[in-house]
Amino acid sequence: MEFTITERRLLYLVRGALNGVVEGGEGDLFSSMSHSEWRRLLEAAAKQGVTAVAADGMCKGVRELLPKDIAVRWFLSVDTIEKRYQRQMEVLGELRALFAKSQIEVLVLKGATLAALYPISEHRECGDIDIFLYENYEKGNLVVDRMGITVDKKGFKHSKFFFKGIDIENHKSLLNVANNRYDREIERHLRRMLEDGKIEDFHLLFNIRHTIVHFLSSGVVLRHFTDLYLLLKHYCSNQECAGRLPGIFEILSKQGQLRLFTAFVHLINECFDETGVEKHLQSFYKECSIEPVGEDVARKIYGDTFVKIANRRDISDLLQMNVLQRKVVGAKNMMELKWKYDLIERGYFAREFLKRIGYAFKLYNPKVSL
Repeated sequence: MEFTITERRLLYLVRGALNGVVEGGEGDLFSSMSHSEWRRLLEAAAKQGVTAVAADGMCKGVRELLPKDIAVRWFLSVDTIEKRYQRQMEVLGELRALFAKSQIEVLVLKGATLAALYPISEHRECGDIDIFLYENYEKGNLVVDRMGITVDKKGFKHSKFFFKGIDIENHKSLLNVANNRYDREIERHLRRMLEDGKIEDFHLLFNIRHTIVHFLSSGVVLRHFTDLYLLLKHYCSNQECAGRLPGIFEILSKQGQLRLFTAFVHLINECFDETGVEKHLQSFYKECSIEPVGEDVARKIYGDTFVKIANRRDISDLLQMNVLQRKVVGAKNMMELKWKYDLIERGYFAREFLKRIGYAFKLYNPKVSL
């Protein structure tokens, strides 16, 4: 895969952070960089959600080459990311204690759980905190509401509230079961995994599907792939878990997700290293007589992750448009995503496109219960 020089530099730093920094291993990759090249590298790290992780991958030699003003901006950003993470963990602890008083168990989803897999947890950038309270969704909302905190319950998938200044999403369902049949089927498997105490399986399947959903809609950034890389390495390092991989592959295959997941693995191999899942995937494809996904798909995902993200329209441009203009831009953008949906199932794009039109003009109001 042909990465640009900025991408190669960024991947070198991130790879070093995740797999271990090799002093002097950078060769001439960072020598003779101009100020504008350093600025582009910092901007790329920020857009890909790996500002702090990339800083961890800098050996002494690379740090000494950093222009002073770039170094100040970079490490101030790292400090902000660390402080936000620490604040989130403090608030999460207080939230757990609050719910524990009402005998409510808290399962943390996404970022806060994935951060624990990173060499420096504080450097995995996190947004809001996602929680699942099992059968206590309504009870949890009531506990928060009784504290005088406004709980927004308009969403089909989760409620929202601010707790000690941090945005919390309390999941009624794990996935978007209200309007997606793939999510409804995968949700049933996820809940069964929780019932059976297979928490490692749960987090792997949940985060694979979460990444795919992001990819289909707003697109993914490098941070999504560092998450998957570390998650797969962690899962495959446990022989008992690795032995259950065919079952997870079967779920993904039946729900049309396996080809896209396999393409993600191809790109992860190119960016970082092997995870341990590759040999299991090859065996599954062979045993099930499924035609493997070509590397051309991984190249298209590369373009969507690096090239498209780098050229993404600034949100301020969209906010200056009127509502109709934004809807037209949204429809145009979605038309460009058809190839992604075709990787799952022919005809899937048409259904989703019509559904989005229905949302936009309030023609569609899904109500589905598990």
